[in-house]
Amino acid sequence: MRSLGADCSLCSVNAATRADIVSQFEAKWLHPAEVKPVPRVHAVWRVVPSSNMEARFQRYKLRVAQAIEAETHDDFDMIDLRNESAFTQDYVEDEYANTRRRFHGTKRMCAIGDTVDNLHPCTHPECSICRIIRTGFRLPDPTDPEAKQRARLGQGIYSTATSSKAHDYTDTSARTRSMLVVKVVAGRVFKRYDTWTEADMLRTAPPDGHDSVLGEVHPDMAADGGSDEGGEEGFVSVPMDAGELHNPLRYDELVVFSEAAVVPAYLVTYQY
Repeated sequence: MRSLGADCSLCSVNAATRADIVSQFEAKWLHPAEVKPVPRVHAVWRVVPSSNMEARFQRYKLRVAQAIEAETHDDFDMIDLRNESAFTQDYVEDEYANTRRRFHGTKRMCAIGDTVDNLHPCTHPECSICRIIRTGFRLPDPTDPEAKQRARLGQGIYSTATSSKAHDYTDTSARTRSMLVVKVVAGRVFKRYDTWTEADMLRTAPPDGHDSVLGEVHPDMAADGGSDEGGEEGFVSVPMDAGELHNPLRYDELVVFSEAAVVPAYLVTYQY
């Protein structure tokens, strides 16, 4: 791998790594092609996090793994956490603490990653992708009145296995888009399978005995190209019990409630 300067935040990847990331990006572009065609990947860059960010992530991963081992009184066993769901074989970064490789779409206000000359994060206050590369993820601001409306499964940090869902949160005005591939410690997963409640939306921590919340896709949901990014098109009409606010997701989302639980790993740029 060629490093592009000692202080760079993005570095090139070898052919095998690029092929692996592109394969995941294309395989997990789940929206119907007639609604949202699979785009062409332009470049894949490895994110080089600060030593402090990486050390914080590794410490968190170790704590989660130790908690699991203490709870089970045995070596960490992924089978105990998989529970026969679609989550089972889905891009495990490593089995230690159930660490997953996921997508995160967010706003970009610059051209980082477009060319070899644009590998340093900008300092624009609204460029979320560069802020994440520079300083890591942040939990939502609890004073933000819109935070609750954007968070179905709690006031945490969201990622998804579905690249086409992450795409919905990228800059819609640009032809060249970008999204992050992240490493996220899922640990002991609490699943919300059908609908969610006001308590879910206001959650600031996972339920006791869990490390993350997973929004599973209802098996009856059709991949009709609808968006999960709010609005009626993101939902279907199904019966709900008292207190349930919304209907099932079309595409998955994984939520963690610690800034240490997730770290940027790659930046993918693509033409759309």
